[in-house]
Amino acid sequence: MKGARLLILAPVLLALISLPTAAAPLHSAALRDFEAGPCAPGTAYDPACDVNHDGQITITDIQLTAGHWNQGGAWVSDNQHDHLGQGWFGNNVPLIIEGSFAAPEDAPLKLVNVAAYGNSLNIVSAYDGVFMDSVGNDAIYVTSAGDDGVFLQSVNDDAFVVGTAGDDGVYVGEAGNPSSVVFSTGSNGFEIAGAESFGLYVGRADGDGVRIRSTGDDAIQVGEDGAYPTYGMYVPSPGTLGATLLPNTANAAGQWALYTVDNIEAGNVFLSAQTLLAMAGADQPLSPGDVVTAIGLADPIPGALNRLALMTLANTERTHVVGVVSSRMTLQPAPGKDGEQVMHSTDGPARPGDYVAITVLGVAQVKVQDGEAIRPGQRLTVSATPGHARALRTVQVEDVSVDESGPTLGVALETINDGLVWVLVNPQ
Repeated sequence: MKGARLLILAPVLLALISLPTAAAPLHSAALRDFEAGPCAPGTAYDPACDVNHDGQITITDIQLTAGHWNQGGAWVSDNQHDHLGQGWFGNNVPLIIEGSFAAPEDAPLKLVNVAAYGNSLNIVSAYDGVFMDSVGNDAIYVTSAGDDGVFLQSVNDDAFVVGTAGDDGVYVGEAGNPSSVVFSTGSNGFEIAGAESFGLYVGRADGDGVRIRSTGDDAIQVGEDGAYPTYGMYVPSPGTLGATLLPNTANAAGQWALYTVDNIEAGNVFLSAQTLLAMAGADQPLSPGDVVTAIGLADPIPGALNRLALMTLANTERTHVVGVVSSRMTLQPAPGKDGEQVMHSTDGPARPGDYVAITVLGVAQVKVQDGEAIRPGQRLTVSATPGHARALRTVQVEDVSVDESGPTLGVALETINDGLVWVLVNPQ
């Protein structure tokens, strides 16, 4: 019986002591007339070499054999593995690499792809692409990237979530191109739930620190669900070398680069025109180009604090001109904002109780009384036709030309065209 056991173990012992040169064929009593090579991965299948009986001869079988003979120590192998292209299939059978990894081998898994356009890690499909429960230092650290440090093509939920960060939620020291690019997401492109320091910090960027090319709703929204930040946007002194805020809209009427019902405080404001929001009085409608005067007070627009002026057409009895009607205004629902409304200009006359925009300083078109001849540079005043203007008259007094006294609207900039004239409005 002992001799039979030795015959069965003979192929295993030969595999352990085999030289690089081809070994001689092995024979055993249990495998009569079966000729096989050494017990090593890649050789012809020999059931006697399949120690764990899984139908495959692998390194595991060789290691199990060594353990059977009480061989200890670390398993030593070369670094020339060529098992690429093989799959790892099955449910609940993860690949676990656990241990302590310090310099120079400071990572349990290193992936190096030397191809020009290859990926070191490609996740085809997953619930969470990369999930990190807890890390002591950097969750994702990219030393240097020729293009994108982190690139996310398309995700169904959050492209990038930082639940809590003790320091920087996302830190970009220097980026020649966009430091973080999210092409398309079903929900949030970039979300930081909580950060004790900076939610988003850009130390230096050769281009834009943050660029938002296109959004379906708000490019940037600050504050929600009762959470009130100290400042919506804060640019500390000394500020920026260029414009601190340089917005432009795609709206044909330019409404609005900035819209707020709150007061704006500034050290100095440069304007090409100044427009007041007012309300049409109860006596007659107002149209663009009408010269108007103020006759009373109206309630603030919803959500605002400042009351509005009531306007009516200026005439020879109401000569104290305050400005020129530029358009009728209406409150319209803000797209995607439940309950929020935004003021927009609309065509047509403003009827009593409607909102109107009044140009009180700047260039505007003004209605001119029929039969008037106006030259550029002439000052204008109210005419006998309500809401219309005429040139200020002059009289000769002892060979001296004297302008008539009275309130003026401004200075004509061109001659009359189709009953209107361009005027630099500056009531006096």
